[in-house]
Amino acid sequence: MAKKRTKIQQLILTSFIGFLCVGIVEAKVYRWVDDAGIVHYGDRADETKKSVEIKTDNAPKRDKFADERLKRQKDYINGIEEKAEKPKSTKAQLALDEKTRVENCKQVKENLKVLQNLARIYKETENGERHFLSDEEKIEELKIANSQIGDFCK
Repeated sequence: MAKKRTKIQQLILTSFIGFLCVGIVEAKVYRWVDDAGIVHYGDRADETKKSVEIKTDNAPKRDKFADERLKRQKDYINGIEEKAEKPKSTKAQLALDEKTRVENCKQVKENLKVLQNLARIYKETENGERHFLSDEEKIEELKIANSQIGDFCK
């Protein structure tokens, strides 16, 4: 878990530095000369002297994939945060899941026994009528029951 936190921290730090650099690159630069004739440069104009804004065209251009990368980074961070926020399974929840699995296993085994031992099997339709399974339908039901035993009876 410590490695994941380290990677998360690195990702956040890298993103923060990237956003910080974008802000620095887009900052205005001013030039002025003081009374002694010395040229000064800064990010704020000198109020007492005549300052000239210097145009900087050497800022890196955004490539066409920058927005997509930013979206993927945000999605990745959101996914990690969501996983971290999910409560851990408690022992009580695990015991309940195990109890449900055991009950399902018993029911599936009973269903399989009925399918194997009875010649005529029926299901009730939505309107309450009995629909007797054909041999093909019975074979499909046997396949489903065997599959469910594999799922529930581990």
